[in-house]
Amino acid sequence: MALRYINHIALPSRALRLDDVLTCPPPVPTNLGATIARFTTRVTIQASNRRLEAHIAQAVEPKPDHDGATLILDIDAFRQAEVLLEEDDVEARIEKTFAELHEFKNEIFFASLSETMIEGFE
Repeated sequence: MALRYINHIALPSRALRLDDVLTCPPPVPTNLGATIARFTTRVTIQASNRRLEAHIAQAVEPKPDHDGATLILDIDAFRQAEVLLEEDDVEARIEKTFAELHEFKNEIFFASLSETMIEGFE
């Protein structure tokens, strides 16, 4: 079972420092004197204690028509488990799993963004 959320977040400027946006941006060697124009990263994490996993993709793409950019935060939360449809509690188990996946996705979303970005949503 899986839930996937693809968030497109407008950034006001390409010159914005990514560590002002993300809690874990990609590193760039400081001695290069360069900034990131665009990037894509993808990791898979496991919350073994809950038997949940998630693919987390982050990307920044410039908007060609102005100085802004778009942050893409793509979260695919999932659990691999066997569910037998003839079990009595199958609907309740599916509902519970979807609720756990939704909560896990929210944890990832808010843990990925800086406090400054989160405050911008309020």
